[in-house]
Amino acid sequence: MVNRVSLLVVAQVMAELAFQIVVVSAALAGGYNVYYDQMGLVWLTIAMSPLTTAAPFLVYMLVGRKDWTWCLRFEKTGFFTGLLCMLAGLGVCLAGNFPAFALQEFLKSLGADPVESILGASQSLQSFWLELAGVAVLAPVMEEFAFRGVLLSSLRRFGTGFAVVASGLLFGMAHLDMSSALFASIAGMAMGFFYVKTNNLWVPIGIHVLNNALAVLGSYAELLAGAQKEFFLEQLTLIPLGLGVFALALLLIFRRKKIFGRRAAASQENFSGMELAPLRVGESIGCIARAPAFWCVVLMMLVNTGAMFL
Repeated sequence: MVNRVSLLVVAQVMAELAFQIVVVSAALAGGYNVYYDQMGLVWLTIAMSPLTTAAPFLVYMLVGRKDWTWCLRFEKTGFFTGLLCMLAGLGVCLAGNFPAFALQEFLKSLGADPVESILGASQSLQSFWLELAGVAVLAPVMEEFAFRGVLLSSLRRFGTGFAVVASGLLFGMAHLDMSSALFASIAGMAMGFFYVKTNNLWVPIGIHVLNNALAVLGSYAELLAGAQKEFFLEQLTLIPLGLGVFALALLLIFRRKKIFGRRAAASQENFSGMELAPLRVGESIGCIARAPAFWCVVLMMLVNTGAMFL
């Protein structure tokens, strides 16, 4: 199963590459270079979300006749609990920026030249609203359908802990450069944790939307805040991080058993007529380490990271 879901990630990356080659080549043949048009790049990035991020997982579900109700769960969570889980998950995601940034700076010191993000490149209200809709809404929905909805759920019968960690690692590696992979792995595990604890896909979608929205707002700090740009960026990190810590504390006080207690039944639910005991730590590591397709995803990430040194 680890091989199977890893191949879905490989297919996702290959589909994204193929889509870019086809669209860019067609544009060049018509005399239009999309790389010289910031709005064109934004549209290209947004269009890839449903066509490449979600498509391989959708085909997997349809061809394999998978149980949609098992993968896409929307159990009642309660507004208070759901909101606290979203804020706590967002806090973990933001905290993940610190080790990721440290790794990025270390790679730069070795000679790496990271690819610049296209977010906020044009600094116009038109591109701001477009990126907010595409990057902060559409992309999170597509990625959560793929990685938490399909991928994590496919591994869940072997134990929720195993599913959260394995799906988080694959989510991270799919971001292709080492520092982004570190951040996305932490974020992916946080979103996966709150998904298995609430069985409500809207919770990780909410975390993802908030995280990406903050990234878009930060990239447009100059447009939105002008001379107060530095203060705006500082508050954009400190306030959500503080709310995340506060939400985590409230969950520990009021929802300790529900969110942080052991839910053995959740990891041993009947799946395709099979009752399975959760994998132990050593077994989990062994399953991941012995999956060749998983190492293909790791190799793609390492190759992409190595290209930054060229």
